[in-house]
Amino acid sequence: MNRSVLHKAGNARHLNIAHIGKAFHGAFSEDEIFALNDMLLSSGQHTMLVQNMEVGHSILETFLALLQHYKNLYWLSVDMPVPEGCFDVYQHLLEAECLKKNTVDVFVDWIGDFFYADLLVIACSDAMMSQYWYGMFDQAMTQTELYEHVPIIQMIDTQYQ
Repeated sequence: MNRSVLHKAGNARHLNIAHIGKAFHGAFSEDEIFALNDMLLSSGQHTMLVQNMEVGHSILETFLALLQHYKNLYWLSVDMPVPEGCFDVYQHLLEAECLKKNTVDVFVDWIGDFFYADLLVIACSDAMMSQYWYGMFDQAMTQTELYEHVPIIQMIDTQYQ
């Protein structure tokens, strides 16, 4: 596999597809298709660099629809609509009042009580990364070893990298 496409570190995978724009039909190389498929089917913390969040959402929605593999898709985004059929993590955290509490333990408890996903996508937009609670949520994922059990795709807009 082309090393410029997919970089592996332990069970983490990092895919840079930032060159792919809105009209991505036919824009993927064979290595990129295999790399994205590998990320979506492998447990661990994965990073997907995208040109912008809209393109990233569109690419992931397309690949997930083609795979038809997941039953419980969780999506965390503070400033973009969550795709149809996905569990809206942010909305649930708001309703459960987890965001009002300033402790990692709140998120550890939430993961233990409500996390039944077989895939989590996190849209790491500028708005998400500026949320005071996101660092605690990330710590909770590490503390509960969530990365060892499900694929977690952190979609990062290259303009904020």
